[in-house]
Amino acid sequence: MTCDVVVVGGGNAGLVAALDSANRGANVLLLEKAPKERRGGNSRFTGGVWRVAFDDDKKEILPLLDASALPAPLESIDIAPYPKDDFYADMMRVSQGLSDKRWTEILVDKSLPTLGWMVEQGVRFTIPGYSIVKRGGRMYVPPRTTAVESVNLGEGLVEMLYGIAEARKVRILYDTAGQSLIVNADGDVCGVMARSNEGIIQVDAKSVILACGGFEANPEMRRRYLGEGWDLTKLRGTKYNTGDGLTMALAIGAQASGHWGGCHASVVSEDSPMVEAEAVGCIRYSYLYCIMVNVNGERFIDE
Repeated sequence: MTCDVVVVGGGNAGLVAALDSANRGANVLLLEKAPKERRGGNSRFTGGVWRVAFDDDKKEILPLLDASALPAPLESIDIAPYPKDDFYADMMRVSQGLSDKRWTEILVDKSLPTLGWMVEQGVRFTIPGYSIVKRGGRMYVPPRTTAVESVNLGEGLVEMLYGIAEARKVRILYDTAGQSLIVNADGDVCGVMARSNEGIIQVDAKSVILACGGFEANPEMRRRYLGEGWDLTKLRGTKYNTGDGLTMALAIGAQASGHWGGCHASVVSEDSPMVEAEAVGCIRYSYLYCIMVNVNGERFIDE
């Protein structure tokens, strides 16, 4: 097969990359490892929440939200500002100063324009119900609280994006996993070898975008990079993120970068399955609205 751009991975990152490429006139092919009914990668398992830097909710945020999906009329909602300096400082505080400063600046500076771009494509957003409090008869989203989420959470996000991609004539191959990168005599990446249910596919492309997630669904790689016992943990997210993109890139000499010895690990119910825990309703424990006590009436957590 031949195309201008081949995107490996069909979560939020891959879908927006495919859409932007198609908007620029490219012939785009997207490879999604999962079957159609499980498409979307880890984006499908998220709350679809977006942290956005802004100064004026009435001019910058509220006009981007879907009024029909909001818990109250637009004119009765106030969202506390989240200045860029605060967003950047929070990233550095949470990461103990380890976040890459240049990439963090880009993340912060582009957060609002990116939200606007998503809305222009046709993605619908609302306000998370857990972020809202009542103040003076109005709905209020306090400072540093997540202000925006996609309608119908992560599943809604990916389904909206797939619908948009299909309308833009992006070709999508399901049950198709990237296997190796094709490199020409000059050392440039010029395509992908992929495996489908029908066999091996060679995709020749001018550009290759790897958006196929991390290695969290690969027990061997978890043990190798995260340490002893990590091969036995329960996986909240998709079972299809097995490190394929990282393996392909490292195989042709890509430079490993960043922190490989830690991860974001959500709490899941102990009776959940070993993979895709949230898919069966065993969501993360959250104590949003109350003081929690044990059977002896004692608090056991600082809410």
